[in-house]
Amino acid sequence: MHSLPHTLQTLPGDSDILLNGLVLDFVIKSPVRMHLKNSECPLLTEPILAELRKSGINTVLAFLSRDSETLIHVCSLTYQVSITEAVSVKKVLLAKYSALPHPLDEILDEAPIAHLPLGCESLDGLLGGGLSAGDLVELCGPFAVGKTQLCMAAAAAALAAGARVIFADTKGEFSSARCRQILHHRRVPHSECDRMLDRMQYAACSTVRDLLSLLEVVRSRRRLHAGLRLLVVDSLAALVAPLLASPGFVGFGLLNFLGTTLKSLAADCRLTVVVTNHVVQNESGAAPGVHPALGLGWLPVPHVRLLLHREVAANHASEPQFCLYGPRRTAILTKSVSSACGGSAEFLVTPSGIEDPVCLRNEDLMS
Repeated sequence: MHSLPHTLQTLPGDSDILLNGLVLDFVIKSPVRMHLKNSECPLLTEPILAELRKSGINTVLAFLSRDSETLIHVCSLTYQVSITEAVSVKKVLLAKYSALPHPLDEILDEAPIAHLPLGCESLDGLLGGGLSAGDLVELCGPFAVGKTQLCMAAAAAALAAGARVIFADTKGEFSSARCRQILHHRRVPHSECDRMLDRMQYAACSTVRDLLSLLEVVRSRRRLHAGLRLLVVDSLAALVAPLLASPGFVGFGLLNFLGTTLKSLAADCRLTVVVTNHVVQNESGAAPGVHPALGLGWLPVPHVRLLLHREVAANHASEPQFCLYGPRRTAILTKSVSSACGGSAEFLVTPSGIEDPVCLRNEDLMS
């Protein structure tokens, strides 16, 4: 369903033009010049048209923008007789000048979700093809599990795809040299690397206020950020966790507002927002084990959640991949709005970003 024209979005509502609970969007051609005529509807008699013109109701748009009670008063007609006629005229005009409503499943089929492949077959398969536009994706795991490396690999993939990237760094761990290394190992020439990195904007955010200001700039200047495909916040927990420990509920309120802002920005700008989070260990309760930090209120916020684990070194000490690149990482899909949860994928952090353990190139193993 197309969005309503601006001239109609600001008009007063009228419950009797809601057909079966669907708000019809209008595709009216030159509504100012389209005058009401008797040929539009037999109920629009010449005396009624004359009364409408005296009140400045000359066009189809002007007629539809008035509620039925106002139209009856203007025409000096009896309420009981005319309320049905006014509604009937509106339905006739809507049927003639509005677009037809479409079922939701047809709309979704017509607008496929764009995916950003990460270049790692196992992870892309786990995510249904990559990072989805419009999603808030959370990467959570313990310290040094590879969250930041995964973020920079995603940023490099977006740059290689010709998109723009904003990287909000709250820990001071971002490295443009690492992004350049990833692009170089993906066979991107040095001169092209410079042009790609020009499409990445770096923002150091030390407070929640800094992050909210950044998000407001992105929303208010959408045209200046044309081509923006990925927004990374590394790490969200580093900003919010200290506030949650303070007295009162200010921290929880800010977290709720921040989550709502991130999700709406992803949906409105059709980009992917990736945030990183720590984990906490819960030894008791109904669900013992490792859980994302930031509390129970944060759990339902992201669209997609990947829980990252790191293998113990002794388990793979004899493998050449482990000796070169460290232990295997495992990503478990614990939440998703479009894919089955519970699946997992293994990957390695390599000079090329992230790769499948079984797909490493021979030159990488020999270097």
